[in-house]
Amino acid sequence: MIRNRILAGRLLSATVNQSSSRHAPTTVQCSNKLFHAAPLTKSPATASTDWKDWFPPGPLNSCPWDKNPKTAWLQPLKDPAVDYPTRHAIQLLQDFYRGGGARASVFNVITTTRCNMHLQQMLEMQKSSRKDAPAILHRANALVQTMQLFDESLLQRAAAMERGEQVSRPQYLLPHPDAKTYQYLLRLYADTPSMTREVPDAALEIVRHLQSLFDATRDSSLQPKAAHYNCVLSAWLHCKDWQKAAHAAQVFLQDMTNDTRDASSFVLFFKLCTMQDKQLDVTKKELGGLVALEVWQQVVAFDDHVPLKSHAYVHFLQAIRHLSLDHKMRAAYFHACFQRAVTHGKVNTYLINELIVHCKSPRVFENFLGQYKYQTLGMKPAVAAQAYWKLIPDAWKCNADFEPIR
Repeated sequence: MIRNRILAGRLLSATVNQSSSRHAPTTVQCSNKLFHAAPLTKSPATASTDWKDWFPPGPLNSCPWDKNPKTAWLQPLKDPAVDYPTRHAIQLLQDFYRGGGARASVFNVITTTRCNMHLQQMLEMQKSSRKDAPAILHRANALVQTMQLFDESLLQRAAAMERGEQVSRPQYLLPHPDAKTYQYLLRLYADTPSMTREVPDAALEIVRHLQSLFDATRDSSLQPKAAHYNCVLSAWLHCKDWQKAAHAAQVFLQDMTNDTRDASSFVLFFKLCTMQDKQLDVTKKELGGLVALEVWQQVVAFDDHVPLKSHAYVHFLQAIRHLSLDHKMRAAYFHACFQRAVTHGKVNTYLINELIVHCKSPRVFENFLGQYKYQTLGMKPAVAAQAYWKLIPDAWKCNADFEPIR
């Protein structure tokens, strides 16, 4: 318990100087180091100069790529190596980059839109096969990191325009990543399970890279928004690191601002603080409750306009329920959370269930539901929660959310 409080205290001290460095101009390096670090089994640049060689013998070897995209994407995933369609796209990107815009034929046209279609297909594949999510993410990274070869030209043009120089349009549209590219990639990160912090840390680096591109180009479409940061929080949610709540809180408090937090941000953050892994002991789960308390105190407690859905209140109570019963803040924040939900009309049956089952404070229970307790005697908690919800004033529940909690 003392160790957890020390970790939470370090988290608080790490947020003091958060604003001064976030908005400082950032120099973007275009060395494409991520691509060279990708564990490809064989480099597309050295394997062959003919795109047909990337396909196995069969129908795909005798027709242009664009005529049969569905068949190519239905190949089974046998290992994390980059598949043939992605290798073909990478080869076209590299050939285009080395050739300075020269294209051999109409079938070799590679554009940002086409690459984004690859990523969209990968999202569909991930939804249908969660166990292959790491392999699919590997493919997406290889593709996007190759597209980043063209960031250098984008940044040079932006710098020239800032100096007031006349910049001519390129002969071809360069296939550099755009806002949609990074959104697709981050959505792949968001749903990829991981045992360590590597996946969420990599997702955060992508958002920071996006911020650096915005700082350099002032292109509003590249400015990170709540949806981008929510993907990072979702990646932490699917991570098995028992200290993930503390790491995610650093993102929530240091990298994110009021402009990049929305209602879903609070749902995701408090949900990852609930520490639902049954293999964790009580001490480790307590860290999630301490971190949730810290963020509530810093962001929610003194701002009545913070957008909270009903499920954000529920997940907050699920997080602090792991605090020991003698913790001096436990009952106080059960009361503060439920009172805020009442004020904003966000009380739903899940929130009532948390109060009647896990609060363990007779004073807090009596304050809100004591007058209705004799009408629910003998009922199981789930049934009692439904009964209480029908009995409470309409003003308490007029804005409540009722979608199932997952």
